[in-house]
Amino acid sequence: MSISQRQFDHLTEMGISLWQHRNQVQAIPNTKITEQSFIHVKLADIAKQQFFGDVLLSIDISIGEVKEHNNHLDLGLFDWFFVDSNQKNEEIHFQQNSLYTPSLAQLSEQPELKQALWKMISEEIL
Repeated sequence: MSISQRQFDHLTEMGISLWQHRNQVQAIPNTKITEQSFIHVKLADIAKQQFFGDVLLSIDISIGEVKEHNNHLDLGLFDWFFVDSNQKNEEIHFQQNSLYTPSLAQLSEQPELKQALWKMISEEIL
């Protein structure tokens, strides 16, 4: 069962800790993450895209719960970073409550990336 960020905040304020089963994540060296350059996305722009709405719907998050930061989107229980497409590493991975993917345009255009994203969401986030 997933909850919204507002529900999570209320439960946390009441002193109720949440336990969520997570699959084992293979360790990815931190150097890999720090060497990546991230794409700055504007929430107002991507909120209009159907694919982004579908992702939010699948993880039960409303657009109002998403916060835009310098180099990522804060979706409450995890952060979503978009990796620069000029780099050859186009893999999707989840590490330390952060999701790293290629740009939303690449995800929506390439079926294999889209499939990898859905798999990652179902295994690591839900």
